[in-house]
Amino acid sequence: MGRPGSLRSVAPVVEGPFVGRAAELRAVHRMLGLVPGRPAGHCAGVIVVGAPGCGRTAFLAAVAGSAGRAVHWARGVEAESDLPFVAVAGLIRSLAAHLDRLPLGERAALRAVLDADPAGPPISALCRGVLGLVEVAAGEQPLVLVVDDLQWVDAGSRRVLLFVARHAVRAGVLLASRIGPCRVPVDVGESLPVVRLDGLDGTDAARMLEARGFDVGPAVVAEVVARTGGNPAAVLATVRGLATARPGTGLPVRLGAASARVWAAVLDEIPGRTTQALAVLVTSASARLAEVEPVLGALGLSLADIEPAERAGLVERCPDGLRPTDPLLATAVLSRVPLATHRLILRTFADHADEPVRCEYQAATRTAPDDGVASALAAAAPTAGATTWSPPVSGPARPSSPWTTPTVPTGS
Repeated sequence: MGRPGSLRSVAPVVEGPFVGRAAELRAVHRMLGLVPGRPAGHCAGVIVVGAPGCGRTAFLAAVAGSAGRAVHWARGVEAESDLPFVAVAGLIRSLAAHLDRLPLGERAALRAVLDADPAGPPISALCRGVLGLVEVAAGEQPLVLVVDDLQWVDAGSRRVLLFVARHAVRAGVLLASRIGPCRVPVDVGESLPVVRLDGLDGTDAARMLEARGFDVGPAVVAEVVARTGGNPAAVLATVRGLATARPGTGLPVRLGAASARVWAAVLDEIPGRTTQALAVLVTSASARLAEVEPVLGALGLSLADIEPAERAGLVERCPDGLRPTDPLLATAVLSRVPLATHRLILRTFADHADEPVRCEYQAATRTAPDDGVASALAAAAPTAGATTWSPPVSGPARPSSPWTTPTVPTGS
């Protein structure tokens, strides 16, 4: 009995039109040999990496849609990641019409995979066989093999796919892996070129929002990009949240669904005290140790409680303090901290702060306007200068800010 396969011949369904990432698209097209310019003797494989919510699948679909070749899609599935050669079996099955053109030994290795032979084929014969199968198929019809979620592809299939990506000449091989907090990219050494999908800049984020029917002012776009790191899913989720926010409230940064799941798994792996200490860090106006350490102490915590987060790569040292390695850390951490705890942190910062920052902390603890705090903020305004900092949002307590409510497209 054959094993299931996770290969599909059609592109995945993605939300909305694809915009931006022109430089990354050009780079991948060149590396895959879809346009002139690939270095002589260079393989036709490339790996794309990006954090959850970066638009990786949409990017792959954009590459596939403009390839001008037949495209074979495969995708790693977490539930199948411990099944040997399941991803490769799907690829072999999709190209089975070319099996008889392979040498006998390689053909036998591929059939052993299709038959789920418990003994398994020799890995060297399997690598050569899959490479030969892909190259034979590409000789008849130019093709690109696209593999998404490589981090979930079973180890045996991953080894074979990386071999094919390194040695294919006729076929393009585009692999994509999710990376993120505490996540190490799939180890491809230095044998494959890597294209990283970072956050969108303000121009591309504005174009993405406009393409989906949102009417958002440039100042709001700039702040959303700054607070989300330009993560496309977080940008969209945050702007949708603004559309339903109370007038005069601050910016409630929101995670995309995939980001929320990954962040939850990451934060599950660190101690509860570390999450509380991180909540203090991300609430701080400056993240300077001189500001953070007294508040940690007042709450029964210490810098030692942040060390597990530093070892996990969630925060890094800077000249006078610590800073998150991902701008979405604040949203992820505060979503796990009870509102009462976050208000306690804000009040403790206010107790240790000078004007005008004290007033900002006090204002952030309130869910309704407070005349006394408003007066203090107004009085402090001349000394505040051009500061744009405000405490991060947690629950309904939001510092006041003149946000423009975007127009939401029908059905969004």
